Amino acid sequence: MSRHSSNEIMLDAFIQWASNPTSMSAGYGLEENYSLIASNLQDRYGLSSSQASDYIDGLRHDCEHILEATNDVYQVRSELLKHLQGELGEQWRKGTRQRLREAPIEVRRAGTLICALAERGYSTSI
Repeated sequence: MSRHSSNEIMLDAFIQWASNPTSMSAGYGLEENYSLIASNLQDRYGLSSSQASDYIDGLRHDCEHILEATNDVYQVRSELLKHLQGELGEQWRKGTRQRLREAPIEVRRAGTLICALAERGYSTSI
């Protein structure tokens, strides 16, 4: 995954994959989640369906490879998030901050509200 450290879009895809809250009893939602991630990437980065599909193919390949080593999806998600919250995710955070600076004031206000709620322990799933 470190080979993606300068690819903001791929890092975003990994963050979404690792943040999926679907439980084991629901099959983790792995397959269903890929189409949602593709849609989010298209919306966030203005990608075409084909471009988003290329990112999803890479994500799927990398995640399947990671899961071959362990069958513990929770552990994999936790480890990915831990790494992405560190230095590895810096490119994604930098890009997100830049897009927020360029966004309309309403979007910046909503982002500020979501962050404040998350800091206070509220669920911010949208």
